[in-house]
Amino acid sequence: MKEIINFDWLLRIRKSDPFFLLVLFQPIYVIWLYKVGRMGEKLLKKGHNILFLISCSSVFISIFLFIFGIENKELLVNTFVYEDFAIQAFGISVGLSFFYSAIYVTILSIKMDELRDEDYHPQIGHNILRCFLLIYWIFGLFALQSKINESYEQLKN
Repeated sequence: MKEIINFDWLLRIRKSDPFFLLVLFQPIYVIWLYKVGRMGEKLLKKGHNILFLISCSSVFISIFLFIFGIENKELLVNTFVYEDFAIQAFGISVGLSFFYSAIYVTILSIKMDELRDEDYHPQIGHNILRCFLLIYWIFGLFALQSKINESYEQLKN
């Protein structure tokens, strides 16, 4: 039960599992991104990055604010008091938070691959492709989940 609540099952889920489709839901993907980042920090023996935690949290909260705001437009509009600048600043900050989270997980996942395979020397194109895959999660999940599974198994052993 603890593993379900901690979302550790996201790190070892296979592409053939029916629960894999849950990760395509944006809030679950943000949790997946957070768990991959924390796994990378543990595997690479790095300290916790508080900015990464804040970024993932703000993206997660904003997704639910947006979903709830679609149902209750008055609450969303009154929250920002009809200020176009506030809405734009909020959107930009959420976008930058998501972009920072994707870049951070890209760096950690490249380092995890280097740790797992000493002959792996990524080029700049690999870094850009991996970051693109994490930003566009629908493509990235299918391409990166097998590598995440290998890193998870390495962490558990």
